[in-house]
Amino acid sequence: NILFTDKTGTLTEGELSVTSIFTDRDDYSSVADMRSRAKQIFELYRLNALYNSSCEVCGSDIVGGNSTEKALSASLLPSDREMKYRLIEKHPFDSDKKFSSASVYVGGKCVIYKGAPEKLLPYVSTSFDKNGAQISFDRQSFMNKMSRFTRQGARVILCAVGNEEY
Repeated sequence: NILFTDKTGTLTEGELSVTSIFTDRDDYSSVADMRSRAKQIFELYRLNALYNSSCEVCGSDIVGGNSTEKALSASLLPSDREMKYRLIEKHPFDSDKKFSSASVYVGGKCVIYKGAPEKLLPYVSTSFDKNGAQISFDRQSFMNKMSRFTRQGARVILCAVGNEEY
């Protein structure tokens, strides 16, 4: 006998959704909470959802892309979906690397990443506080939070930003 449990909604609802967002230092109960309390972090999340994705928003429908990309796009309000920066280059999700990336011109080249924390965390050395200041990354705090979510059955996706491609 096999028992399937489903905390992500993938089996029962056929789709993923964004239920929580956290950084090494802060927790946000929703995308709206992050948008109101941490504008810089929200903007990086928004860049990942829009530019580092193979799905597109067509009216009220989100087409193409994988379930993670659809969940990130669906978490944005229609007013958040304006693409105001220039996409330079995009590398779709690679199942061997377990991440995707995109280079976007945001007053300079910015490389955004989305993928498996175990693949991206070795490259993370800094974070942003809720005011947008770059600070040292508290790896232990992040790992503790990530463990808490995965024990609850949640899928954790790491969104990161840098100025180099890996």
